[in-house]
Amino acid sequence: RMTLQKELEGHRGCVNTVSFISSGDVLVSGSDDQQVMLWDWKTGERQLTYHSGHSGNVFQGCAHKLGIMENSPNVFLSCGEDGHICQYDLRQETPFTSMLVARPAECGPLCAEDMGGQDANSCRIGLNAISCNPCNSWQVAACGADPHVLVYDIRSLATPPSDRGIVEQDRGEPSVKPVRWIIPDAIKNNNGHMHMHMSSVVYSQNGEILGSYNREKVYLFAADGCRGNRAAVLNRDGEEEEGGSADDGSFEGHRNAATVKGVSFFGPSDEYVLSGSDCGHLFWWSKRDGVLQQLLKGDEHVVNCLEPHPTQPLALASSGIDNTVKKWGPTADAASFDQAAAKSVMEENAAREADDSRGPMFHISPQLLLRYLQATELTRSQQAGAA
Repeated sequence: RMTLQKELEGHRGCVNTVSFISSGDVLVSGSDDQQVMLWDWKTGERQLTYHSGHSGNVFQGCAHKLGIMENSPNVFLSCGEDGHICQYDLRQETPFTSMLVARPAECGPLCAEDMGGQDANSCRIGLNAISCNPCNSWQVAACGADPHVLVYDIRSLATPPSDRGIVEQDRGEPSVKPVRWIIPDAIKNNNGHMHMHMSSVVYSQNGEILGSYNREKVYLFAADGCRGNRAAVLNRDGEEEEGGSADDGSFEGHRNAATVKGVSFFGPSDEYVLSGSDCGHLFWWSKRDGVLQQLLKGDEHVVNCLEPHPTQPLALASSGIDNTVKKWGPTADAASFDQAAAKSVMEENAAREADDSRGPMFHISPQLLLRYLQATELTRSQQAGAA
């Protein structure tokens, strides 16, 4: 019975980020128009608008994502395209407390020499997302321009460098090794896998991990690597662990080629999986078997952001290239799912992906693709205004 309840109108550009405050009463959105808007979730009315102070588009930032500590509301982490994971403690006079740099599994103390004399700081992973494990407050997962989910023990940020596997680099930036690098066998066994990257990673209430791959599927990994054997796990030393982690399933039919797609667990017990798509739809699968449950039209172009409501388990906000925020809820008079239409959308997505794979392959970052789509939308809006 999920249906579009309302479009929240007010922005004059693509809506690149949506987030609820902890109570769920207020939704915050940021846009290309450089405005930040606060919305009353119940009524869908705008409460406040203010200029962000940025001279460019308002995303979740070049610092793309924030991770909130489950049991420490004053502590949060951020990650960004510079490869940094930063930790902040709002109780401190200077909130910024520590930092690490994400580097590839093959990168070691001599990585600058191994790379033919390049600056060691170019051997880093630009990050798109970070998520804190609600079951283990010390554990965070991050992802970006690398085919691995990077799992870190953030307790290492508070210990002396000699005790935390530090790789010292030219500028003295600490490179704490992940406790695990996780990659599905389906990705690992692909000869071009090192050119793949991830757009989103998120933990469930039970410590499972969802990872969304560019031009690939969404993969589910079991909590603590306790089940399954279809994913490779590298330990801190880059060696593959016996038994591996769990690739507990995958979800497909969507298309994740342009922009940075969000992915999320959904439902009272995280029994569903959601993803945005380049086709402008929001995909909703059963976590248990990967079967598509619903397909919702969420944007004229691309659905990027998904934000489940923190206290209403079947309420959701989404956004993308359109100028509006979409408010979703289970209030339709009757359940409906047009399976024939869904099949057609998925077939079209697969055909577009096949067409792209036959052409010359160039690695273009999601950020560059997003700027292209935004420029296209701006030109379309200006032409409509002139008309």
